[in-house]
Amino acid sequence: MQVNHDENETEHMDNQPNQDDENNTIHSNYFEQDSSVGNEGEERISFTLLNSILKCSSLPGLYPIDESSSTLTFGFWYTLQDDIISLDSSECTQLMLTIKPYYRDLVCIMLTKSMFPSVDDNSWSLDDKEVFRCYRQDIADTFMYCYAVLNLEMLDILNTKLNESLEEAVTSERNGPIQWNRVETVLHAFGAVAESIEYENLYLPKLMNTIKDIPFNNVHVRVMATALETVGAYSEWLMDHPYLLENVFPLILSGLANPEVSTSATMALKDITHNCQKYLTPFADHILITSQSSSTTSSLETKLKILAALFSSLHVEDQEKVDQPILVVMQNVMPLFRSIGEKYCRNQEVIEELSVVIKYGVTTLKDDCKPLISNVLQLLVTIYRECPQANILIVAKTDPKGPIDAQYE
Repeated sequence: MQVNHDENETEHMDNQPNQDDENNTIHSNYFEQDSSVGNEGEERISFTLLNSILKCSSLPGLYPIDESSSTLTFGFWYTLQDDIISLDSSECTQLMLTIKPYYRDLVCIMLTKSMFPSVDDNSWSLDDKEVFRCYRQDIADTFMYCYAVLNLEMLDILNTKLNESLEEAVTSERNGPIQWNRVETVLHAFGAVAESIEYENLYLPKLMNTIKDIPFNNVHVRVMATALETVGAYSEWLMDHPYLLENVFPLILSGLANPEVSTSATMALKDITHNCQKYLTPFADHILITSQSSSTTSSLETKLKILAALFSSLHVEDQEKVDQPILVVMQNVMPLFRSIGEKYCRNQEVIEELSVVIKYGVTTLKDDCKPLISNVLQLLVTIYRECPQANILIVAKTDPKGPIDAQYE
């Protein structure tokens, strides 16, 4: 009997996602039909339904430690806004006005539910932490659904919440532990909706100015990590607002020097160099100095990844003949590359990252790298003779008509 019970329970769990999707669709359709009828009694039932689902979304406690049911509502909030957006414009407009108050409340609920514990809890198992990570990703998706309904209203809510949380952080710093998780959760929400925002000139400039003033030294390291991820998420938007790069680059450079967030900083740098390359010349020296600084405690591989991110995109095309920023940087670091090659020639991880850096430098500069080709080839041959390895061949995977092949023509 026990075996049959377990099999039935497993079958029920396997079918649960489909059942949840069907229920979400039914509830969504029920709301739309009742709201379109115009009957006061039916509308009251619809509003009761929405309030009930909001209560389920806002179950008290941390997921998955204190509760495990709030995830059931995610599909409903997606289906509701998706179905309404697909309606005719007049009906869509009417229903949007009806559901906006609920989605405003949902934003505030999700900000609370996505908060990390204010104090690191060592009792959380690795499985619990992974489940919570996935839960936060579901919340990030839900923020996107909220933005589809609210648009700038949501940014206004987030901007207000961020300012309030920073004011609370200043107050709590004087009176006790800083409530860093309130700051972090708002930054997480801003990052979640980045892909949905194309043109915005009111709230996002305020966000970038606020990020510049966050006292990262006085808050949990997760705040800096999330801020870096948020900056990277808005790299395309920053391309149209390059004057704000000076607000975020100090954060990136500080992150590169912090081993706890160096990965997030490197990814943010990579995104920005990809989308904002023509505006980065003023920052090239700062990036180079940071990657070479003895105070940068990150691994050698991470430092090389920083340079790879820089070299992969920082190319300035101009009708006037000017020295490329990467050319100047590579000329300065070639002696360092030679030392790395000699010292770490048997460390395949380091040589792989070194090869990637050189490859990006050569392919980005194209013909402009001719003054460096002799030194590059000499370095590669020296490493290969000392310790033959496939990683060196990464550099060979460049344009077949590029400057390296031209050396042999």
